[in-house]
Amino acid sequence: MIELITIITPARNAGNALLEAAESVLTQSYINWEWIVVDNGSTDGSIETLKKTFSDPRIKFLSEEEEGVSKARNKGMAHMGGSFLCFLDADDRLPENSLSSRLEVLKND
Repeated sequence: MIELITIITPARNAGNALLEAAESVLTQSYINWEWIVVDNGSTDGSIETLKKTFSDPRIKFLSEEEEGVSKARNKGMAHMGGSFLCFLDADDRLPENSLSSRLEVLKND
């Protein structure tokens, strides 16, 4: 069985960093993932740019007022469909084999 991994990213005015985070998600060697991006009150247009730049059905968007990173993560978890969870901040990147490596460790330990 191929496990679904949910990646959750809270984003507030993340600019180009969010596009770089998206590239790191989209180039994962493990492909059975969903990415939930929670707009945490952005005003810089970064979420709209992300939506226009990447049209992958595995990317889901949620929005909320600016209530902080913890509430944004919790909102993402309330909508996750995966059996496994990975948090990714908007200004971070996942190494190419990050999801497959994490899944291997979680399933074997």
